Amino acid sequence: MDYPKLKKDTTSTTLFGRKFTNPYKFTKGNYKEAKDWLLAEKELTRMYLRQCRFKDRIKENIRHYAGVNNARLTKEGDYYFRFGLDPDNYGSLALFSRKKLDEDDKKLLSFASLPKEKNERVDVDDFILSNDSRYLALTCSKNSKEAEDIYVFSIEDDSLTRDHIRGFAYSDMIDQSNGLAWRKDGFYYVRRGNVKNLAPIDLKTYDFQNPDKADQAQYLYYHKLGTDQLDDQAIFVRKSNPQAYLNVFVSSDERFLVIIEWNSITDKTNVFVDDFEDQVDGLKLALKGIDGYIRFIESLDNRLLILTDAENDNLWLGYLDPNRPNELAKALNVDETGSLLKNAYVAGENIITIYTAEDKQIMLVFDLSGNLQYRVMVEDGMSFTRFMGSKGDPELFVFIESKVQGRVCGVFDLNQNKFVAKFGAKNDRFNEDDYLYEYHTFISSDSVEIPVMTIRHKKRFNPDGDNPMLLNVYGGYGLTMEPYFDASVVYLLECGGVYAQAFIRGGGELGPSWHKQGSGLNKQNTVNDLIEAAEYLIENKYTTANKLAITGQSHGGFVVASAMAKRPDLFRVVIPRAGIYDLLDLQFHGSEFGAPIDSTAFFNKIDLSAYHNLGKAMYPSVLFITSLNDQRVSPTQAFKMTARLQEESISDNPVLLYAFGSGHYQAYSWSTWLQLRTSMLSFMFNEMGIKPRF
Repeated sequence: MDYPKLKKDTTSTTLFGRKFTNPYKFTKGNYKEAKDWLLAEKELTRMYLRQCRFKDRIKENIRHYAGVNNARLTKEGDYYFRFGLDPDNYGSLALFSRKKLDEDDKKLLSFASLPKEKNERVDVDDFILSNDSRYLALTCSKNSKEAEDIYVFSIEDDSLTRDHIRGFAYSDMIDQSNGLAWRKDGFYYVRRGNVKNLAPIDLKTYDFQNPDKADQAQYLYYHKLGTDQLDDQAIFVRKSNPQAYLNVFVSSDERFLVIIEWNSITDKTNVFVDDFEDQVDGLKLALKGIDGYIRFIESLDNRLLILTDAENDNLWLGYLDPNRPNELAKALNVDETGSLLKNAYVAGENIITIYTAEDKQIMLVFDLSGNLQYRVMVEDGMSFTRFMGSKGDPELFVFIESKVQGRVCGVFDLNQNKFVAKFGAKNDRFNEDDYLYEYHTFISSDSVEIPVMTIRHKKRFNPDGDNPMLLNVYGGYGLTMEPYFDASVVYLLECGGVYAQAFIRGGGELGPSWHKQGSGLNKQNTVNDLIEAAEYLIENKYTTANKLAITGQSHGGFVVASAMAKRPDLFRVVIPRAGIYDLLDLQFHGSEFGAPIDSTAFFNKIDLSAYHNLGKAMYPSVLFITSLNDQRVSPTQAFKMTARLQEESISDNPVLLYAFGSGHYQAYSWSTWLQLRTSMLSFMFNEMGIKPRF
């Protein structure tokens, strides 16, 4: 294939006595040339995907299976809300509300009415209801960038207020809330950069500008409704460390303000608390330098309920008394040996917890004294993906779904210990009973048991192993791969394919200790686990190397690219999405990848850096997917990796770059999601020579 050419940089750098080159740089100096190269790459990819056989058929079938009636109803405060198509604005979404479950919806807000410039698209990413149920804070992305603006909607007045916050920093903290919390007649929010500079600061932008001189610190502000953003009060900032990430919580009774500060380099966490009933005003340092994860749940009996893995290999619930710093007391009276606590909530007069044991999930309900009341099981293959409830309200919304079954919403009455209503995910377009979930484990080369989940069609699976497989991984930051419904997976199964997830070390599926086994100097375990999971699935005749595709997003993109660089013979198709490929460009996240100033960690990173481990070889077909508006992982990571792999590959397999204007999570709209999934499956089927069944 004739690839676009980009001038190589011949300079080198010597680090820890070893010389390194970076032949494909994307900087302000070569902006014009790089932009021309990118346009040529995008055109090459567009033309290649356009000629993929059956692309239109694949798109229509994904669209067909995605037509499941997914439950979109949620409850917050006094209202039930749902997103839906706006009947008055074709192709636009709207927010609907009702006060009772059996009432008809009322259109509350058309997203088409949000302020925007000419040719600008505004998407609502989330909404947060004020504690008195009078206002909605709408966090919005413009032109598919991550959330950067906040608008406020008055439910009573049925209109937008004059409040407009720019530069909002949607929380970068792992598995936390969204960086916004209401209190009284205003809200706290996190912003990167001083509010006096109202232009949002992009740390990694498509135009290759150098942000080193910008104010990169995260600030916590309080905005009072009806005032200008320039008058917002700065509550907290850590200027000395721009990699100190903030998140903010307010207890439901509005008594406590909780600020969590996470240092991404050291993985240490501080917790600051302001008790508004305390005679002495101001923030107190309640927890200092905690090694691990901290999340605020709720305030109970003058104490803060905290989810943490401090001084433990697994998550547990503890109470923090703001007047007794650095002391945590156990909150639950239960011994669930063999199970792992995954999450916790407070609703009604109960503490709700989610535990997992292998591939099973269970909801345990406690009273506020920590005594177990009852258990609620979930069906095989299904997972609890979201809960919505509030202290004092016995009505708990429980969201359950799987990769091949759309979201089911259950209204669970905590007083009656039963579901009083269920809706969503009813369909006649496919039969989920045709699919078989299987939970496997294999022993790694260093004698650790690694879990793998597969889903296949009971009738269309070929027992001789000649099945196309899509193997998906993440394996980082202690996060769990949630089984959100995906219509493209349904179509893959209907075509006789297999979908698999390997729960490799570095993720959170088996608790914080699982994360530690795949982070820092142990990061090599993460990549090895993927390689060995692929070998296991091939050996057990689920697929062959010629029918195996691997994919992963963000940290998962790094994992699949690194595995490809080490074992290009093991995979037929590789689809890394928004990954980090040049680990020398990774200045922060030392707790996950190793400190850059340490020689041992440095060479460990080099061994994992896909960009630095490419050589002349027969590489598989590769489709790098990146987002031009990604503010978490620079798209230049995908640019340079594409250019270098195109140069090094000696096979006839294509190496393509799929770049489009979206954020890190890539699909902020239905049309973008459909386009992305169609391109991925079309590329996979085309390279494997698969003819869809229908």
